[in-house]
Amino acid sequence: MSAKKIVLVFIFTLTTVSLFGNESLGDYINLLKKNNEKLKSLRYRYEATLKSAESEKFLPDPVFTTGIYLQSIETKVGAQKSRFGISQKIPFKGKLKLKMLSEKEKAKAILEIYKQTELNLIADFKKNYYTLSYLNEREEILKKHISLLKDLHSVIMSGYESGKGSYTAILRLESEIDSLKNLVKTVDELKWPVIAKLNEILNRNPEENIEVVPLEKFEIAHLEKSKEKLLIDSLFQTSPYLRSINLKMKAERLKRDLAKKNYYPNFTIGLDWINTSKTSQTGLKDNGKDGIIFKLGISIPLWRKKYRYQVEAANKRYLSEASEHVAAKNEKATALKKAFFEYSDGIRKLELYRDSIIPKTEEALKVLISAYESDNGNYLDIIDTERMLLQFELEVAKAKKDILSALSDIEKISGVKNLKNNTEAK
Repeated sequence: MSAKKIVLVFIFTLTTVSLFGNESLGDYINLLKKNNEKLKSLRYRYEATLKSAESEKFLPDPVFTTGIYLQSIETKVGAQKSRFGISQKIPFKGKLKLKMLSEKEKAKAILEIYKQTELNLIADFKKNYYTLSYLNEREEILKKHISLLKDLHSVIMSGYESGKGSYTAILRLESEIDSLKNLVKTVDELKWPVIAKLNEILNRNPEENIEVVPLEKFEIAHLEKSKEKLLIDSLFQTSPYLRSINLKMKAERLKRDLAKKNYYPNFTIGLDWINTSKTSQTGLKDNGKDGIIFKLGISIPLWRKKYRYQVEAANKRYLSEASEHVAAKNEKATALKKAFFEYSDGIRKLELYRDSIIPKTEEALKVLISAYESDNGNYLDIIDTERMLLQFELEVAKAKKDILSALSDIEKISGVKNLKNNTEAK
């Protein structure tokens, strides 16, 4: 096979990538949502807190008391032998409702943390998925280059056997083939930690097979620069993490209102029944009649300093959450800017290599092939140019991976479902 044919075959086959499997990324994400243990834990925690909140609206259990007189108390109508009582504590108006509402806000905050954790896991899975797809593509490109070099090796060996060519060139080709084979092994070994991480997120055996599709199968959303500012401005509304802090602020505000209620008394109502035996005297009115006592109790909110500390502590917790809210928003805005830079940088590199550098390199390769065919060129220049072309093709694949990973980060940070069309929160 001539060098020209080898190069042309290489150029055309380089752009063709086979489909590695039938599983879609969406299928894996659905499996993630179903199987991931972190999500299960947060789901149970949310449900438990919600049930706890519902329990706060009920009054405390009533208290039943009984007593037996060790010495009977003699009265005109008989001896008192025992007594039984039941009482119910009634908190001041609004306390039960405030407890319930604060717990419900806490449950809502956990639900938002669940949503943010889901976003984090999906982004982590996507980035590892894209990395695995990139490694597969890199491996295929290296194998094709090895095949090309082997074909060139056969051509040069034939020329050497017929008295043409250089043995040094043969050794260089063999050395380069061995180097690329080692790179293929390295790439193959790099896949296993990535596969293990993907299976960890899916809660599966770390060695279970993961099927990925080529990066070119994914549509790249083209975001305008104005999208960055829009997403940053809407972070308080779209980010589940920021919404969770806001809900915790509401919970602390309700707890502060509850602490203020401690300045007011609680009440207790009840009934006591006194068992009275009959006397031996006859004709006595109400002889042996049991006594019934209605009781009303009221707590005395005496320790005003303690209540003031409780209110101040609740207020400090509220202010702490408010400061965390602002700090977290600033952190997310910074992270969002970084993700947008990585996205823009990836787009720039993709367009540079794909639309400018690669066409120029292919043109240079054609010139070198023509010179080689007319015995005015050096085949080593062809090999070097092919190596450059392969590197540029790898840069294109890496740029696609980086763009898709950056988009995953933007989605995770902002909490937006569809980056291309709207800012609908997750």
